[in-house]
Amino acid sequence: MGSGDRYSKEYKKGLSLQWYNSNRPPATKFIYVIEPYEGKVPNQLTLQKWIKEWEVEYEEYDKAIEQKLQDNVVASKVEMYSKIIKDASALNQASFEWLKDNIDQLTPSVAVRLWTDTIEIMKGLSGLPEAIERMLKMDDEELVDETAKILRDSNIDDINALIN
Repeated sequence: MGSGDRYSKEYKKGLSLQWYNSNRPPATKFIYVIEPYEGKVPNQLTLQKWIKEWEVEYEEYDKAIEQKLQDNVVASKVEMYSKIIKDASALNQASFEWLKDNIDQLTPSVAVRLWTDTIEIMKGLSGLPEAIERMLKMDDEELVDETAKILRDSNIDDINALIN
C-alpha cells in the first residue's frame, strides 16, 4: 500500500480543487496550506505525484474554459454585428421611403451621386464575408478604430442629418 493510498478519494479531490483554485502552487508550498486527513498530511513526494495527475486533469478543464471564453467573445461580436445590420437595414428602409416620397426633389447631379454611391457600396459588399471574419478577430479598440476610419472615409457630412 503506497503512502498516497491512505487518503480518501474525497480528500484527494478536495485537495485538487484547493490546489487548482490556489493557482497551482508547487508541492513545496502547497504542503503548508492543506488540512490534515485523520491527523496526517500527505508528504511532499505524494503531493508531487498527485500534482502531476492534477495538471493533466485540469489542462483539459483549462482548454474547455478557454474555448468557452472564445465562444462568448464570438457570440458577443455576432450579437453586436446583428444589431448593426438591423440598424443599418432600418436606416436603409427609411432612406428608400424618403427617396420614394421625394424623388421629384432630386437634382440630376444628386441622382448620379446616389447611383455611383450605390455602385461603390455594392463593390464594398463583395468582400463583406472576409471583412466580417477579419472584424471578429479584432478586439474592442481595433473595432472602434475601424469604425472611425469607415466614418471618416464615408461621404456622410452630417451623421445626425442622416439619422433624423
